[in-house]
Amino acid sequence: MKATLSPKEILFGSFVFYILVVFITVKLSVSTPWTGIGFQIDPLSGKVYVVTVEKNSPAFNKVSPGEQLISMHNDSAGVRLSGELIQGMPYNFSTYTEFNYFFNLQSQAETILNSDNVFFENNNNTLHEIIPAKTRPISSLPLMFLLQLLVGGGIFFVSMAVLAFGKVRNAAVNICFASAGTSFLVLSSVVAIYANREIALNGSTFYLLSIVQYYALLAFILFFVSIFCFYPVRVK
Repeated sequence: MKATLSPKEILFGSFVFYILVVFITVKLSVSTPWTGIGFQIDPLSGKVYVVTVEKNSPAFNKVSPGEQLISMHNDSAGVRLSGELIQGMPYNFSTYTEFNYFFNLQSQAETILNSDNVFFENNNNTLHEIIPAKTRPISSLPLMFLLQLLVGGGIFFVSMAVLAFGKVRNAAVNICFASAGTSFLVLSSVVAIYANREIALNGSTFYLLSIVQYYALLAFILFFVSIFCFYPVRVK
């Protein structure tokens, strides 16, 4: 007789997997340079403005809310601050040229942020020297980051509960349901990392995350659509 996991084992394994995903997500999110600046992009002009500056951050008392920043640079290179850099997503681009340029831009910005001397220039050509912290404090992660992990985890645990307590005769649809939930957790975690970045991520890391996102989304669609191939049956 083929051995099967008990509901207790499935739920315990699900909890361990979720903790692992959360740990990796938080680790990647905080392993980035941090200035403490909250940015806002004007939707019409594309100009970059300072919205908030966290207390006791590297940028505290150096830039002010409402100030427009146009670029940042170190002693040897610079990049222009833009909505594409700060808020751009891999799926925003329609050609490989734009796609590759985006990741190169992320790497350039991340290299500058890891420098010992970083200067932010405002629209009046005033330079603010800010030395970003090498890591980002967990407390600086926005509420949306937490919500994405909670929503992903909620859907994941519901799908695993269906697998754990669903009827044995519906094993195939239960497995599809659990696989869709797992894919959604991975998808939401990856998006949480780069959608809530302060300025930039390492281009190679960002590219790898975009690949994981693509296949997680593909798997979610595949397994979710597969559920309907077994209807009409009761899922639970």
